[in-house]
Amino acid sequence: MVPPADVERLEVLKGPVSVLYGTGSTGGVVNAIPYSGQFAPRLRCTSATSMSFESVAAGWSTYARVGLGAPRYYLMLSQTYRDHESYTDGAGRQIPNSQFTDRQSHVHAGVRLNATQEADLRYQVFEARDVGIPGAGGVFAAPATVTYPRTRRWLAEATWRYQPRSAVWKRSEARLFLQSVDRRARVN
Repeated sequence: MVPPADVERLEVLKGPVSVLYGTGSTGGVVNAIPYSGQFAPRLRCTSATSMSFESVAAGWSTYARVGLGAPRYYLMLSQTYRDHESYTDGAGRQIPNSQFTDRQSHVHAGVRLNATQEADLRYQVFEARDVGIPGAGGVFAAPATVTYPRTRRWLAEATWRYQPRSAVWKRSEARLFLQSVDRRARVN
């Protein structure tokens, strides 16, 4: 549920890290870090766009990102849209019920309150429609087709950072993080 074009970097943490990421992470974690807004020494604008066609899924993907950074604030906006039909394997055979259409919007804004305090807000919304689950028919009586007619995830995060000018105390941070995932399967 993270568009590949919106990922700035991946972090791979090997081994058990269940203290940080829960008991399901006994073998490790792959953490996808999205692009973020950034402060800049002077006013700076950045942008990126891409459009691609994937022949294996006969579908289009579009992505756009724009960022604005300054000494006291930043703003980053991005939008992704993908529309893919069912995939074909290496031999050209169609993999039934592997289609999907999705979009994601991402907003990240921050402000430097003074020399030692910063605050930022992040909001993401992801929505997918008609997502096929290939192979799920084998779990149900034939010829069942299983799809997610509508899947939606939103994430909101507010962060406050305090960085005192001290050799001992480096940084304090308070973060409020809310996420909602609505995913319901339909069996036909």
